[in-house]
Amino acid sequence: MLNQNLNIFSHRSEFVKQISLSEDLYTIEYSRDGFPTAVRNSDRQWLESRYSPVTEAKRWIENQKFESSDLPLILGFSPAILSALKCRPVVVVERDASMLKAYLDKVELTSQLSGVTLLLDEDGFDTMSALRNAFDPFRHLRIKPALVPLYASLNDKWAHSIVTTALKVQREVSLNALSYSYQLPLWTKTVRKNMSEWINSPEASFLEGILKDKTAVIVCAGPSLEKNINYLKLFRGKAAIIAVDTALRRLDRAGIMPDIAVAVDANEHNAKDVRGLSEEMLNSILIADTISAPAIVQAFKGPKAFLRCINFSLDLDGKPLPLSFPLDNLILEIIGREFLPSWQSGGSVSTNAFALAGIMKAKRVIFAGQDLAFTGKKTHVAGVAYEDDMTEMISRFSSRESQEFKLHAGDEVFVEAWDGTKVQTNSTMREYLGWFELTIERGFAKGLEVIDATEGGAKKNGMIPMKLRDIAELCGSERFDVESLRARMKSTRPLGNHGWEKRFSNLIERAKKLSGKPDEILEKCPMAKWLALPAFIGSKDFSESERKSLIESGLISAIEFLIRVGEGLEH
Repeated sequence: MLNQNLNIFSHRSEFVKQISLSEDLYTIEYSRDGFPTAVRNSDRQWLESRYSPVTEAKRWIENQKFESSDLPLILGFSPAILSALKCRPVVVVERDASMLKAYLDKVELTSQLSGVTLLLDEDGFDTMSALRNAFDPFRHLRIKPALVPLYASLNDKWAHSIVTTALKVQREVSLNALSYSYQLPLWTKTVRKNMSEWINSPEASFLEGILKDKTAVIVCAGPSLEKNINYLKLFRGKAAIIAVDTALRRLDRAGIMPDIAVAVDANEHNAKDVRGLSEEMLNSILIADTISAPAIVQAFKGPKAFLRCINFSLDLDGKPLPLSFPLDNLILEIIGREFLPSWQSGGSVSTNAFALAGIMKAKRVIFAGQDLAFTGKKTHVAGVAYEDDMTEMISRFSSRESQEFKLHAGDEVFVEAWDGTKVQTNSTMREYLGWFELTIERGFAKGLEVIDATEGGAKKNGMIPMKLRDIAELCGSERFDVESLRARMKSTRPLGNHGWEKRFSNLIERAKKLSGKPDEILEKCPMAKWLALPAFIGSKDFSESERKSLIESGLISAIEFLIRVGEGLEH
């Protein structure tokens, strides 16, 4: 029976291994009404009722008050509860592999496990991945944790860590879904405006492995960049210098030309980052997201390549799992490919630059100007576009300091600094910091040598703190020839396959046929569904007829918007 049950988890090698190697600490006996229950060998304790486990489970379920819009998170494995619980999907977390082995060895569990994600998790990490992957923003408005009776009286670190993880994921996935929906109209417009650029750009496979056995220096625009910017010249020709768009103006002023510039944000306000740049700077290679601000994309005159920010989760074996969204599928259909070149993002352009270094297989990554904090009470290095914005707000009644205070009031966070003291940051940059640390610990950067040469800002666990002027020697006799990268780009086939114009035209025609048909829009146009997400969420407490009317209006408006953008009528 064990092999038959484990067959359900054949795609999860680590889970199967944990179960197979666990000790035999339980036997299965049957309650008075014939339901199988695990009994601990050491003290003969029954883990569920001796009389009627399913009846007890039904009472427990009634007390939990699960709603149809919930994603249940059950702490503790109970076949009786899974038999009585009708809603699916469900995530179940257990910590006792031996108990699971006893059930899987003696009881046929196929029906109980249908629609269930079963985990063995000690610290909440796998729970985080499972909840992200199971959460449906159009249905699940709440992740609902519940401890089975066996664990209900336990006030231990395990239960606390799982529940804490659930609350964190609830906040994260809900905010991410709403953020995606909110920004989707802008992203759709930028994709349309950038289309001729990205459709004819080289397919990004040329990036893979180009930095094998080489070093990447990622230059960010934190305030600490000022103290060591001139040392970047030591890396010219030795390492690939990758600069985020925010840092370009300061680098230009210092006469330091990066090999690669990275741009991600769709907001046209970011075009200030390239205003007034030298011709030499604008001839750098640009690696941009497909949704990047068109003004930035058009400003660069050198070679360009495009990647798409695809959110990544982890599967239950800890392997990266791309989470494709409707905009990604739209781009795939236009280019006529089954695979969309992508990079991971932790919310900041510097996280994309780091992901780029990972794709290029750099053996070492050095960060400069990556403060992730308000070093010296400043937000950025002097001379960047942000400074222009702050200058514009200064008046006889409003100083620079007062403007900074207004921007950050109520979100003061203090973290350990690069030098061991404390430094102020905010919740957003702390999220970025957590992404870097997790990516180094468990993500694509695991085992990668990552050096924090910022000489300021927040301490980054997993990065080696060093001074930039001392690092150039690490590169030794390494050489990086950017011209070989340009040549590789030139010889790579275009991103878009032949016939993309017809495919794009067909998309618009299909959208027109859906106009005024909300039921068909819901089924056939995920883009419109995501654009209308606020209507789904905001109408939760409406009557059924009011809710239906609001959602239908949102879907019709969304499809009409997509038609206008597709025809180039929306500006």
